[in-house]
Amino acid sequence: GFRLDAARHLIAAGPGELQNDTPETHAYWREFSRYLRERYPESLMLGEIWSDTETVATYYGDAETFPCGDEFAMTFNFGLAGGVVSAVNLGDANAVTSVLSRMSRFYPQDVLDGTFLANHDMTRLATQLGNDPGKLRQAPAVLLTLPGTPFLYYGEEVGLRNGPAGGDEAKRTPMPWNGEPGGGFTPATPWYAFAPGRETDNVAAQTDDPGSLLRRYRTPIRLRA
Repeated sequence: GFRLDAARHLIAAGPGELQNDTPETHAYWREFSRYLRERYPESLMLGEIWSDTETVATYYGDAETFPCGDEFAMTFNFGLAGGVVSAVNLGDANAVTSVLSRMSRFYPQDVLDGTFLANHDMTRLATQLGNDPGKLRQAPAVLLTLPGTPFLYYGEEVGLRNGPAGGDEAKRTPMPWNGEPGGGFTPATPWYAFAPGRETDNVAAQTDDPGSLLRRYRTPIRLRA
């Protein structure tokens, strides 16, 4: 299938807000979806629509005539991602329940929901949560017990933090598979430095530890399966 980036900005009608959510954009995605349904019915069309719940809901299209809608079959739930992180940081579930309430009002019934905590464009989850061990365990507990299809950004499961510099590169540092100089990622010098803490925030160090963050992810994933 396809994971389609920045899907709300495809066809602009002018500057500013006229770049977003135009009728022409929706018409294009309906045509794209029709082609996939006819030629590749087992494929998935997943949209990255970084907007509020009400706007995202429109990108499913006609979900009464077509199962899962005649535009995107699944969309990433940015509102819920922000809600979970906020709820865990503040210790207040309202940030989650308010999004779920809006979803019940605006989302078509029985559509596919792509849930997540952070992605490659966001500050890493561990950094957002202040590297707090309790919060780092609570966030996946919420994500992995909610409805939807959860997506994990690599490194979240071991507590990978942002790299030392700014920019997108700091959100996309090499994956720390072990504590060796190359992190099990490469025998050479990696293209970008590892994030701090990789001596313990790596897969090898956490695999056999029953109290590790990695185990906190793997256990509910197995339960879901």
